[in-house]
Amino acid sequence: MKTLKAVDEKKYDLVIENGTVVFGSQKEKEILNIGIIEDKIEAISKDKLVGKKIIDARNLYVTPGFIDVHSHSDISGFIDESCTSKIYQGVTSEVNGNCGIGISPWSDENRENLKKYIQTHSDINYYPVDLNKTRSFLDLKKFLEKGKLVTNQGFLVGAGCIRIAVMGFKSSEANESEIEKMKMLLEKQFDDIFWLDISTRKFYESKGDFRTFKGCKKVR
Repeated sequence: MKTLKAVDEKKYDLVIENGTVVFGSQKEKEILNIGIIEDKIEAISKDKLVGKKIIDARNLYVTPGFIDVHSHSDISGFIDESCTSKIYQGVTSEVNGNCGIGISPWSDENRENLKKYIQTHSDINYYPVDLNKTRSFLDLKKFLEKGKLVTNQGFLVGAGCIRIAVMGFKSSEANESEIEKMKMLLEKQFDDIFWLDISTRKFYESKGDFRTFKGCKKVR
């Protein structure tokens, strides 16, 4: 990407002109023209740019995509790959799996419980995701990479998913054996996808506390 000082006669696929450009840094916003080839910004200029398609952004802001770090769109992208509910707000990246809620991992004995958990918190009466593609975070990663989602997706490991995979909806506190199983399952997700973190919430449908993951080598 370059900032041009001379008139640019190169023909761009798309030119966004007269927009108030916000750079996402301490640099002051400016009214500028932007030249795009394919999906890459190639020029930002005060000079007139030539484009196959022109968008007049006069009196509008042109900004970097917003990052929603607390999102609950875990299954939204599987319902609508265009992600219009976020794109129309300017959100291009989001972090899901917050509040202990998520779509992965799951276990054979409790897969239906996880579906109920997600449907309850997503306020839907059906489940749009093939669970076989989200058994673990490694499976989820492979599924997302093959998909056509418009937004960038990041996922936290929901503590609720870990507990359900091991205990289902049992209301009792986890015993030592169950705690060890949960630790092992959590560490498996971290080992497969190194950049993950875990999300929790203060209240759950079932009793539990953070001692479940105390001592887990991947939790800091």
